[in-house]
Amino acid sequence: MQVRFISVALLFAVFTVPLFAEETWNIGRRPKEGKYLHTDEIRVEMSGTFDSGGGFSRLQTAKLESRMEIRHEPDGSRTEAMSCIKVKEKEVMPDGSVAYEYDSETPEKSDKELRDIFGILLESHFAIKYDSDNRIVSLHGFEEFYKKLDDLGEMKKHEEIRSRYKKNRETGKTMIELYKGVLRPEPVKVGQTWTTFDGEVTLEKTKQHVKGTATLQEIQRENGRPVAAIIKSDYEFKQTEICEEESDERRRTTSEMGRQSSWTGRYDLDLHITT
Repeated sequence: MQVRFISVALLFAVFTVPLFAEETWNIGRRPKEGKYLHTDEIRVEMSGTFDSGGGFSRLQTAKLESRMEIRHEPDGSRTEAMSCIKVKEKEVMPDGSVAYEYDSETPEKSDKELRDIFGILLESHFAIKYDSDNRIVSLHGFEEFYKKLDDLGEMKKHEEIRSRYKKNRETGKTMIELYKGVLRPEPVKVGQTWTTFDGEVTLEKTKQHVKGTATLQEIQRENGRPVAAIIKSDYEFKQTEICEEESDERRRTTSEMGRQSSWTGRYDLDLHITT
């Protein structure tokens, strides 16, 4: 049976069911083995100030639909394989102008550079292997993805977009570790918020303090049976220090940078009432 991960707006419109406040749920157990269709809706706000005066702000939104397959091994490890089948991404400047926009359902509306970048994403296959303690053992398919981005050659308009994806070559594993805490191992109630991460990490050659929280918004039911958890996640990144290998020019110009990201996901899990 295929379980579909669909948009949050549709879920609220179709499946919302009143819940009992005293129920608590185990949402941190291993994901079920099987094949899924998963949709993430993401919003990222970025801002910064400069020593020379002034600053910047940007808003990025994205919607990605992916196929995912989870396989469990006898030793307790698991592999999560995934491939993106639809992507919509847009960046809006402070004055409301659109810096770029891409929609895989209407690629002809975008220029060739965007079609090349996102075309590679859509044709790529990725996998993450976890051990029995939920620690990342290995990543697969990511290096091939970065190599294809490298091979695109010179870009005149959208080098920044390509570079943003390529930065994950260094930070991808760290980002996955940051977000693992979304699935809290202890039982939680609907409406409860918990800290998923709070500490310093090195991302994109800068030391950043990251604080993340997640909230169990609701439990979805079908025919009275609990089938999925709706979890909203919020992360705040604040630059604390530029690493030594960073260029002197960037040291002089960047005094403070930060970004906030949030998304809502539907997680099909082995849910059960614990109290």
